[in-house]
Amino acid sequence: MSPLSKTLIGAFIPFVLIVFFVMSTQKGIPDVIPSLDIGVEHTQPMTLEMTVTKNDLLRMIDMKNDTLESIAISVPAGWKRGEVRNVPLKAVVADEPSFGYVRWTLPPHADVSFTSRQPFTQLNMHNPSGVPLKIRLTLVDLLKNTGEHQVYLVQEGSVKIP
Repeated sequence: MSPLSKTLIGAFIPFVLIVFFVMSTQKGIPDVIPSLDIGVEHTQPMTLEMTVTKNDLLRMIDMKNDTLESIAISVPAGWKRGEVRNVPLKAVVADEPSFGYVRWTLPPHADVSFTSRQPFTQLNMHNPSGVPLKIRLTLVDLLKNTGEHQVYLVQEGSVKIP
């Protein structure tokens, strides 16, 4: 074998090893599921109606307080409040953002929409209140033309909603 052939083979082997290493590290990487945390504060057992509508660019999250008490909902600071229904607009107030979240006060029977450009596929619903929280969730996927209804019970702590 000529010295040139040995040099070419010697240079080619590390290249092949690097390609195999890169390919092997790419296969086992799990998809990262972006998740968001939402906190719900209340004093009485309640049901929170939520509708999450998504397409490839935007998420619209509708939350309805169908109780006789005001509740507080902490959502990511990047969410924009949209439409307010069943109560005056000035009745839905927000605290100053803190740690990347905004705490919104929803009076009885308030129905509030939020929009988010941040994609997420999972919600972590937190119930620090110590009383039961039932979440009636409707998921609408405009890309797949599908809709799902699910009910979650959060007694203490949190629950992950896929």
